[in-house]
Amino acid sequence: MLLALALCACIFLVRGPLRAADPAVNMDTPLLLAAAQTWRVGANPYDPAAVRAAAHSPAIEATLRRGQQAFVYSPATYLFLSPLTRLPWTAQRVAWNTLNTLLYLGALLLIVKSSGLPIRSRAAAAVFGIGLASNPGQICIALGQTGNLVLFLLTLSWTLVAAGAPRGVGRPRFAAGPLAAGLLAAAALVVKPQIALVYVAHHVSRGRLAVAAIAVLGAALLLVGALAVHGEPSVILRSWIANMRALTHADADPLFGSLPHQLINLQSPLAVLTRDSGLGAVLALAACAGLAGIYVLAVRAADLRGRADPSELAGISAATLLMLLLFYHRIYDAVFLMLPAALAVRILTHGDPRGPWLLGLLAPLWLPFASLAYHFSEPSADGFGMGRMTQAFLVQHQTWFLVAAFLLVCDIRRRPAALDRTVAVAKLPA
Repeated sequence: MLLALALCACIFLVRGPLRAADPAVNMDTPLLLAAAQTWRVGANPYDPAAVRAAAHSPAIEATLRRGQQAFVYSPATYLFLSPLTRLPWTAQRVAWNTLNTLLYLGALLLIVKSSGLPIRSRAAAAVFGIGLASNPGQICIALGQTGNLVLFLLTLSWTLVAAGAPRGVGRPRFAAGPLAAGLLAAAALVVKPQIALVYVAHHVSRGRLAVAAIAVLGAALLLVGALAVHGEPSVILRSWIANMRALTHADADPLFGSLPHQLINLQSPLAVLTRDSGLGAVLALAACAGLAGIYVLAVRAADLRGRADPSELAGISAATLLMLLLFYHRIYDAVFLMLPAALAVRILTHGDPRGPWLLGLLAPLWLPFASLAYHFSEPSADGFGMGRMTQAFLVQHQTWFLVAAFLLVCDIRRRPAALDRTVAVAKLPA
């Protein structure tokens, strides 16, 4: 097992941190830091011209060519990152990429602890191995994306409110209460609201209204405070909204560009099938509402049988899968699949046959199968010459695997044979 873990660590190092050292790959780091520097000097981080003037570096020219829709993080995000921009540019890049790597490793540790898996166990090693060897975590670091930061914040928040778990099953040794958990969720909300909103809704569904209220109020205060300290809040707000609108007609539009294999939300294949992004969005919302209803029925069926989910692992896994299907996401946001991965490993320690099935359904998002399918399908210049069915079901197969994984998690929650028992040794079968 140690040899396998060491191999996974080597793969992670090569495909993650080492690739991040290549400026041609690490394209989102200058996107973040150049805008944060623009914010720090009092200029408009949503105006590419202002970003160019504030950066004083040719390193961001490739970033600026991506257009205004690339600058869509909230003002509070740029405020958070602005201290890094006091460093020289090379040091900024190294600092952010190092922090990104450490946050991901810390998130994996928190996921293992919160899942009730002993750290020194083969089960914990399996979770770490999957996290290190899988593509989303690697590409998140290689690109310089913020998914690992949000994963760490939300996982820590979840750890702090694992009050429903009995001792030894996901209960933290310290209790920070709803305030700390809510503030962590608030920070996640201002960085990536399309991710954190679903987890806040999960808090509401579990009756943790204080945590959800603190998260929403805290995020609102952070946003208002960031706008207030800048000096031109109305200009910043209008520019930000304009850039987000531009994003909906560019990278967030499934019918735009030539990278359909990077999109994993349900709207994308539905838009390809209908040739209408708006209709695809409506159908995706309706489908996700139906999936949420299926999960509610599964919970009620489990409650009638008196079968609990004390560690909340099934619930948080269902929220994760629904989140990825509901909003615009690319493959790097699949770092959150480490939560259902922990669920799969946990039930596998009890010999539940659904564990391997769940891991199998998640595997297409951990391996770059979609990229291979896309390139082997010989797409045209606009990415849509391969035919609707080929693109929607072959190239974007990972989305349908997410749907299947969600339905399997619903079954695990409905019949949680391995969730209401304490993991004593957590040994994986050979």
